[in-house]
Amino acid sequence: EEGGRLKVTLKYPHYFPLMKKCHVPETRKRMEECFNSRCKEENCRILQQLVELRAQKSALLGFETHAAFVLEMNMAKECKTVAAFLDELAAKLKPLGEKERAVILGLKRRECEQRGLPFDGRINAWDMRYYMNQVEETQYSVDQNLLKEFFPMQVVTDGLLGIYQELLGLTFHREEEARAWHEDVQLYTVRDPASGETLGQFYLDLYPREGKYGHAACFGLQPGCHPATGS
Repeated sequence: EEGGRLKVTLKYPHYFPLMKKCHVPETRKRMEECFNSRCKEENCRILQQLVELRAQKSALLGFETHAAFVLEMNMAKECKTVAAFLDELAAKLKPLGEKERAVILGLKRRECEQRGLPFDGRINAWDMRYYMNQVEETQYSVDQNLLKEFFPMQVVTDGLLGIYQELLGLTFHREEEARAWHEDVQLYTVRDPASGETLGQFYLDLYPREGKYGHAACFGLQPGCHPATGS
């Protein structure tokens, strides 16, 4: 735009780079507030209904809370187990967190002095990504943009699929002539290497484009089932 200003959206490819690299606190603050206020009116109403319905469902099934209902099906089983685990974890992590907090505040103080900005002695929500990125660059010499050059998409994809094949004891075969909703979409067939039996298929739709879901997601298209013959 005129004046050298840039127009950004609230989509991830704009949000994350801005929050990590923009040195203007007010810009980061406005972005953080707008990003976390998306659809707040609609979602607050839905959330209120969700809480009420979950409470009703849990009560009908004989549970005191929705958390107790969910945990009964998980390894923890009880709310007190989760609470004890979180308390133990917090006690161990708090000293590390205080040390990291001091480092971030030191970076913020120095930058405020250099840029002539007021130092409030706080780590605000819109400060976290910015100064964590600075910690990576100054303390560990990590530049995410340079690092990305060593991890092209197909190399990373093949590497991750290789790990899962080894862990699960399966093989993933890419179907070169697969029919899909876009030319960038890849179809893989999953097989049991011992029997050669086909166990299922999955699509990888890895690149952003207009009209597509805005961030990483995984959706089931057709769950596995046993046919009427029982095979």
